[in-house]
Amino acid sequence: MNQVNRRNFLRLAGAGAAAAAAAPVAQAMGAATTTAANVMNPETADRQTQQGKPDTNIADAAKIARGPNSMPGLYPGRVALVKNTRSVRDNLIVEQEVYDMIARSMLELTGEKKLKKAWRKFVKPGERIGLKVNPVAGRSLSTSHEVVRAVIAQLEESGIKRSQLTIWDRREFELTDVGFTQENYPGIRITGTEQMDKEGLYYGKDGKLYGEHMIDRDWYYWADVEGEYDEYTMPYMVNGGKYSYFTKIVTQELDKI
Repeated sequence: MNQVNRRNFLRLAGAGAAAAAAAPVAQAMGAATTTAANVMNPETADRQTQQGKPDTNIADAAKIARGPNSMPGLYPGRVALVKNTRSVRDNLIVEQEVYDMIARSMLELTGEKKLKKAWRKFVKPGERIGLKVNPVAGRSLSTSHEVVRAVIAQLEESGIKRSQLTIWDRREFELTDVGFTQENYPGIRITGTEQMDKEGLYYGKDGKLYGEHMIDRDWYYWADVEGEYDEYTMPYMVNGGKYSYFTKIVTQELDKI
């Protein structure tokens, strides 16, 4: 019978640890050798790369005709940089300074002399315009209300009515949590794809998610990869499986975002 004392135990444990540590090194060496071989043989490398990719519908999406307002937009690669040390005072955002910064940015981006003409490069009366915000991180890190109000003010000055505007994001209840409400933005629609009722429930009496009626099943991203969300951690998630559907907010309810 083998005697395992403290010294032998530590020696054996050390040997085991060394072997465990050597295993990934050996694997890495093998991977490096394979990679080096693939560099020498591009056809093999390309074939292995393609084999690792799931099928998708990206090629079909790429066939859809692009308009003048499609991404990357009217001024691809152009950036307007505006700095203002007065935009934050006593750890609070100064709304008028933010308004001026956005105005300067729009004029510099478009080359226009009048702010109305600058905005009219992108939007016009009668269009349904979406203001996409991000409320996910809570009040401290969400899209600034000062920025949103400044954009709305400039749109109104450019002839865009509040009834044309929609503030939206993925989850309606998160918008409410950070202050994007009808009370704070009268006359502007506030909506999200994933929703809950007044009792905090995500499912209606029919057993379906409230967000079901907000997704457009005619427009989707598809990948040949199975995957479902955990109902405990993300009980409001509409999309699952191989299909990720677009929201009707984008496909049916807005003209510009």
